[in-house]
Amino acid sequence: AKPWWDRDFPKGIADERAVAEVTMLDQSTVQLRIEATYRAYAVASLPGGGWILVKAGDRAQELDSFVYTNLDFAKQAARWLSQVYTDEGNLELDNRKREVLRWLQTESDLPTLAALQATYGRAM
Repeated sequence: AKPWWDRDFPKGIADERAVAEVTMLDQSTVQLRIEATYRAYAVASLPGGGWILVKAGDRAQELDSFVYTNLDFAKQAARWLSQVYTDEGNLELDNRKREVLRWLQTESDLPTLAALQATYGRAM
């Protein structure tokens, strides 16, 4: 690269994902990379692997919703929560929402938003 551009390229990989300071469930604060944001919810990457859902905003907070091992499933959970939030106006996770997120984790194929919503309608 040096003969052509007359400089060395920097080592490492540029990472354009946003970094957010997230308050974890144990009240500690860590800086995590944000993979995707859907209205009031975001998917954050954990340093050791996996993804969590957080409430997005100035004071990002971890949601009590498990660690996801599949990024697509975490993104679908955040999309669905943003849809439910739009309908209900409540950011908190109640037992019904947790039950749907638990069900999502048991699926081998990524469910549609409609399937998540149908499961939410059946959750008690």
